Amino acid sequence: MVELKKVTIVTLTYNNWRLLSSAIKSVYEQKLPNGIYIEYLILDDGTEDFDFGFVNRCVEAQVNKNINCKILQNNKNLGTVASFNKAIQLSTGDVILPLSADDVFYDENVVHDVLKEFINSNSSVITTLRVPDINGSEECSLPAKSEYYLFDNIDKLLHRMSLKGNLISGACTYYRRRLFDDFGGFNEAYFLLEDYPFFLMLLMSGEPILLYKRKSIKYGVNGVTSNAEKHPALIKDSKMVIDFIERNYKFNYFESRFFYFNQQLESKQRNSLINMLLYPEQVLLKLLVRTRGYCKVFINNYLTRR
Repeated sequence: MVELKKVTIVTLTYNNWRLLSSAIKSVYEQKLPNGIYIEYLILDDGTEDFDFGFVNRCVEAQVNKNINCKILQNNKNLGTVASFNKAIQLSTGDVILPLSADDVFYDENVVHDVLKEFINSNSSVITTLRVPDINGSEECSLPAKSEYYLFDNIDKLLHRMSLKGNLISGACTYYRRRLFDDFGGFNEAYFLLEDYPFFLMLLMSGEPILLYKRKSIKYGVNGVTSNAEKHPALIKDSKMVIDFIERNYKFNYFESRFFYFNQQLESKQRNSLINMLLYPEQVLLKLLVRTRGYCKVFINNYLTRR
């Protein structure tokens, strides 16, 4: 691995620094060949009760001579997007890997394998598989196998991402530094949502996103962007990205109806009688999808009992 000498791992925190010990441990457990180093940046986004001493003790409890860690804190809450951009500007690695505070690397060879994939593919951006950690049990990895084919064609992936929403997680998507030299940082018009608008912009610019079919993280399901009761800033960001898609991507007539009903209408509006009458094919489609899901669960349970 001559081409890539240093990788920067970035962990952003905001009101969740107490969860950092597992993430830090998984970073220090990474096995790297001689001559490859990790720059580990832990950046807190202005948490009022941030305990530097606690985080520093978590770091000092680990031993890995190939890792240099810096603990940083914003004077005020800038948001995920601006904080990630700040970390990138402060970083010196050839490749940048995010690791959320409540996530851990899937195993001790993740960084080694990701670096090798960057070299072998010469890609600028690579996304991997993520495993939701629900009550300590390992669920099916994402993206689903049925979605792998989308990554073979930029137009197909862009169409799917525009019409039905984001299927790529920023938590397990990794970047060469040259990508930010070419495209700039994440769009700071957004406060929390850095990945989805950035991925759309890359695809619209013809930049491929490589899917490396390797599990890279076990991720927590209780973060701001995964919480069922969404943060107001995330709601605002989501509306902004929907508006961006509407302005910049052309759907056919039937796709426009799907996009409007499923992406632009809120849940209450979709369930209103007037919209159910105006968009009967969308209501029927939702019922068919739901019924298919119930059937799959029933069949799986039946086969398991046998």
